Amino acid sequence: MRSSIVFMLFLALLMMVFMKASNARQIQTEDDDDDDDDFQISNARARAFLNVANDYANRAN
Repeated sequence: MRSSIVFMLFLALLMMVFMKASNARQIQTEDDDDDDDDFQISNARARAFLNVANDYANRAN
């Protein structure tokens, strides 16, 4: 009797954890509009790095 109650409580806890995890995943996947902004930021960082590298190469020459 006691083991079945403990097992049921464990199953309820497991279900709550999975439900919260699935809700968190849904919230993250709904926000797909910001992906382009991250790509633009990474492009800007790459251009800035290349500009610094070009300046350094020009000064070395």
